[in-house]
Amino acid sequence: PQGPTLGAAAVERMLAPLLDGDQRRALEDRGYVDSALDVTGAGRLRANIARVRGGWKGSFRLIAMAPPTLEQLGLPKELARITTYHQGLVVIAGPNGHGKTTTLAALVDLINSSKAHHILTIEDPVEIVHPRKKSVVSQREVGNHTRSFAAALKASLREDPDVIVIGELRDRETVEIALTAAETGHLVMATMSTPSAAKTLDRLIDMFPADEQQQVRSSLAAALKFVLS
Repeated sequence: PQGPTLGAAAVERMLAPLLDGDQRRALEDRGYVDSALDVTGAGRLRANIARVRGGWKGSFRLIAMAPPTLEQLGLPKELARITTYHQGLVVIAGPNGHGKTTTLAALVDLINSSKAHHILTIEDPVEIVHPRKKSVVSQREVGNHTRSFAAALKASLREDPDVIVIGELRDRETVEIALTAAETGHLVMATMSTPSAAKTLDRLIDMFPADEQQQVRSSLAAALKFVLS
């Protein structure tokens, strides 16, 4: 706790300046908005602002200002092998707040530092900003630069990326296009909010109707290179 409890009007006065016009409309239409903010003196933050009984609420998480290294995260150096694949699907799994995005950023930075590739990221929102190194990194934000993960993925196949990074595999259409991209010569890296590697496979398959699941198993057997949980 910091000081006295704030009234609804005071909370709204604090949060409203953080939203632009489109975000304000999204908050009115669907009751919440996700964004990434650069706040002077605080750094970069991931924000969720929502309408609740009695007013607004805000939830904020600090984002690293630069991509970390595997060493800084205490992760095994063997994970760098992921960046040697030329095609296939890599999934980073785990519960919310356990470091999926940060781990993914470290792997993207390894590629950015060592290969002259085109890396395309599709995020909601863009969190860790990747500086220009050896690769060209195109970061697209759902809502600002594209309508949805699936729409951006469909377009990405014509944008000549070597690596496609998906903020989260959320629905069947996104998984379908990700598998197609992984099978057609792209390295696809994505996160999923699942508790274990085994549950990740179950979730990927269960997104599809029963009559398509055998085909999905075959596609995963061909495309899946790595699940990190």
